[in-house]
Amino acid sequence: MAPSILALSGLDTPSVADEDSHPDFHVIASFFIGWVFFYSISCIVSSPAAKSLVHSLFRQRQRQVNDFGTSTVKTGNDVESITSSISPSKRDSRTLLLIMSLAFATGSLANFGSLTSFDSGSGLCDFVIAWGELTFMTARLMALFILLFALRQMGIAHWESIVFVVWLLVGLAFIFFDSAVATGVTRPVGPSDTTDTQRFFCYRKHFLPASLVTSILYILLELIVLGRFWFLLASESFSRHGGWSTLYDLRILRTLSLLLLDGLTIVPSAIVTNTLGEFIPLSIGSIILLAAFNATWDNPPVPRTISAPFDFRTIITPSLPKGAS
Repeated sequence: MAPSILALSGLDTPSVADEDSHPDFHVIASFFIGWVFFYSISCIVSSPAAKSLVHSLFRQRQRQVNDFGTSTVKTGNDVESITSSISPSKRDSRTLLLIMSLAFATGSLANFGSLTSFDSGSGLCDFVIAWGELTFMTARLMALFILLFALRQMGIAHWESIVFVVWLLVGLAFIFFDSAVATGVTRPVGPSDTTDTQRFFCYRKHFLPASLVTSILYILLELIVLGRFWFLLASESFSRHGGWSTLYDLRILRTLSLLLLDGLTIVPSAIVTNTLGEFIPLSIGSIILLAAFNATWDNPPVPRTISAPFDFRTIITPSLPKGAS
């Protein structure tokens, strides 16, 4: 089975020539990965969904240990009233945003772990490579679902929602295939006089066909989402502010940040570069994406809205105008 996988056309295994001549590459890459981790933690701590979850857990604990007094009941009712004042669609987006931040945090930890030394042929290398790949892809999927929920609020057609979901599932299949084929591999670095002092670093294999198809699928989907946002917002912006204000809409900026992340990582994910090329573009794009999706300024009103609970079926349920019965 292993020879057949290695014989796949387009499967590229990295070398360690750059690491021998540039031993500081791992330190520089760790610095950028660390910024992704700390910024993700900052987003998690300040996340409204995380705060709501903490308040709910604290309220349940308080009700268990304090079953007397009206102040406890009043506090719980106050928290419930604050939570119920948030629309279901906004609550869903906040939940997805929290999952996205958690994925970036755990993915950066996995990438940092892949920069440490390993034993020869260690299975842990395969694990951290696969975990880092899947968590960053999960973060990208959460970002796409947030944008899809925003389009649903703006009243896109029923068939468009179905197409977007099917497109996401096809891309997800290629992601799993790429992760299964392009696994981790350990390579010796430095002098090899004695086995005891030999260092082995972990690297990710690259399977060009699957990685390229995945990137193209998602970039095309993001371009379509960008176009739908633009056309839905353009008429109102042209009539009120002259048109270019559409570029400053938060939904447009979020879509552009997702396109930037994919543009920065399409080459490093498809072919072998080096440690800096592997992690620095990913880290910069991740920080920009987190900043865009955690921004909180108000968007202009949209012509149609819909509020639905967080459920997969709400994505493909037809959108209705306000007041429709």
